[in-house]
Amino acid sequence: MAVGLIAAARARVAAVEASILGLANRVGVWYRRRALWLRTVLFLTVLLVVTASASIHLYFLSSDRAKEIRRELFQRDLRDLVGRFDADERFVLENNTSELISERRPLRPLLLPRAYYTGLPTTAATVLPRQPPRNCFVYLDPIGGGQPSDDDRFCSYFGESKAAGRYLYVAGTFAEDDVVPLKPGDLKMAADTIKINIEASGQKVTWWLAFQPPPFFARRDRYELTAFRQIGDNQRDRDRKIEGWAYLQRQARSSRLHFIARLDFREFIEPKSDEEWPPNGWHGTTFSVERRDASANTSIIRTIKYRGDGRAELSLSSLGTQIFNAYGSIQLRKIGETSEQAWSIDPPENLRAKFAPGFLGAKLEKGDLLLPATPTSQSESIPDTNLSVTVAHPWRLIEKGFWQIFIYLLVLLTGSGLVFWYFVRSLLGPIGEWAKYSEQLAVTRRDLNVSLPYGDRRNEIGMLATAINGLIKSLREQMAKAHAEREERAAESRRQRDQEVENRMQNLKVMGHEIRSPLQALMAIHSEPNDPGRRYVDRMFAALPHLMGGASAVDAIGSREMDIVEFDLAHFLSEVARNAEHADISRVEYGGPPQGVRCLADLFSLEDALTHVLNNADRHRAPDTPIRLVLVAQDEAAGIEVWNDGQNIPHDNLEKIFEFGFSTATTAEGYGQGVGLYVARDYLRRMRGTITVRNYPNGVVFTLMLPIAPGLFA
Repeated sequence: MAVGLIAAARARVAAVEASILGLANRVGVWYRRRALWLRTVLFLTVLLVVTASASIHLYFLSSDRAKEIRRELFQRDLRDLVGRFDADERFVLENNTSELISERRPLRPLLLPRAYYTGLPTTAATVLPRQPPRNCFVYLDPIGGGQPSDDDRFCSYFGESKAAGRYLYVAGTFAEDDVVPLKPGDLKMAADTIKINIEASGQKVTWWLAFQPPPFFARRDRYELTAFRQIGDNQRDRDRKIEGWAYLQRQARSSRLHFIARLDFREFIEPKSDEEWPPNGWHGTTFSVERRDASANTSIIRTIKYRGDGRAELSLSSLGTQIFNAYGSIQLRKIGETSEQAWSIDPPENLRAKFAPGFLGAKLEKGDLLLPATPTSQSESIPDTNLSVTVAHPWRLIEKGFWQIFIYLLVLLTGSGLVFWYFVRSLLGPIGEWAKYSEQLAVTRRDLNVSLPYGDRRNEIGMLATAINGLIKSLREQMAKAHAEREERAAESRRQRDQEVENRMQNLKVMGHEIRSPLQALMAIHSEPNDPGRRYVDRMFAALPHLMGGASAVDAIGSREMDIVEFDLAHFLSEVARNAEHADISRVEYGGPPQGVRCLADLFSLEDALTHVLNNADRHRAPDTPIRLVLVAQDEAAGIEVWNDGQNIPHDNLEKIFEFGFSTATTAEGYGQGVGLYVARDYLRRMRGTITVRNYPNGVVFTLMLPIAPGLFA
């Protein structure tokens, strides 16, 4: 049993080795068919990798250089942006952050520090009123297509506390060469005036501010503001709740009229919110401004109406123009005691087109290519505030020279790919097809029409294919002729063999009649049951009807009737080994129990089968070596192993030796050559058994398996 397991393991190892060798052979054939193609692909791949590596290196080199330059520019621009604010302007920015971000903002009040809500100067004062910080002002845009001027500005604000009074302050600047003051008793107000509409807490009030020289004051460039409140459509009353001051600042090219006024805001404050300051809802206060410009030489009065919003002076959007020009982004952060706020600064209107999405996210800027990338950012705190500005650049810049070189390389690679495709299509493709057809030609039969393709091409490939196809056609005709001659010779050989078989059959019938009488005499001589020769006489007499019959040898073997009986296989093998000398088979050794293994079989057929195997082992064993019989018992079957030392059977013949008529003998040995092992397999099969053969290092072992009698295995 151990020997059987070892043999099975060896068989499995041999099968695995055969599979590996087969796979390696298929891989080798596949590579040989495509060797040129694979080498060309490898060369093109190496070229592509080298070019891509060089491109990537140049890309990062150019990008890093541009990034360093961009970082230095951003640092400079960021410092410039943060440094544009003085102390008061930083206060305004910190306390009115959301209003000072965008480029444009509505005419609404801001919150200013205490220094900007002191009392107005008196008529005898020589100090001019203090102007609000620059980032409080909004440039006024005329309605109706008028040309806006940087001299027209407007600012309104509240104080951060009510200690100096509950006032709303209004300040402004207009381009004015000569002020036409309001004359006493001028009900038509044919003078320079400013109309201010204020809407707060659901109330809307309109005032007209006129300019009058202060009494007993010699300077002509100082004016007091006289306020008239609009009542109805055509009526105006003097209102002393507004007081103000104005002065004319003359310059070489132009003059500016500056004014500042304060309004007692209690008129718009609800009683419950009187203690709050700035008053509740102060952010909702809105203005509209209109100016009447009178001429001192004529009676013409020009009316200018302004929009309710305007371009904010010192807005973060306008101050970041240089950063936006470089495609950067700006974010303002305000860190409070309990929270943090952040605002994204939009670019000015004239730069917003630069931030429109490009093709696949890329942009061209003065020949340089901008690609989306992880933003690089820098931050700077605004002094004396809890504000910080963060500048980010979300682009990776590729210089013009680099991406042009990259385009050239891409064109080169594309051209190489097209050349490779043409090369494969025109040369490697036909060669690969020819290699496949050449393998078919090596194993083809004469009736398989195989010829090389591409013979219709009008080039060297077509000429070569046509020449080879002509050669193939000539060889095919010669092969067909040779095949016909071989078929004719084979048919003649079959006729001669059939005649020989017929003659042998006739001779066998005659021999059967001739030996019947001697066999009957031998049966009478060996009539004793214990006579050793009786069993061989019975076997010959049982085979005599088949010898005399008219059927073929195969039919005769298959027609033998089986008498399946239960017997002791161990005792049977002992008898076979002991009587082998009578069958002229010497040195047959049995190794196993003397009895106790009950099997099912036809005794005569089993003995015939075993005798054929022993004869085969006797013919092929090495001189002076024994034949070993080994009994192997399993759960449902028992095995007879016949071992002989000698030459191994070729691997390709291990199954063929059981075929009828197959023999490895090199000389004719009479009728029956190639029949014994066929008979043994047929008899074992009909007894529900099997017979197999395998090689071992020193020889050959046959294994005959028989079913064990149910319940009788001992």
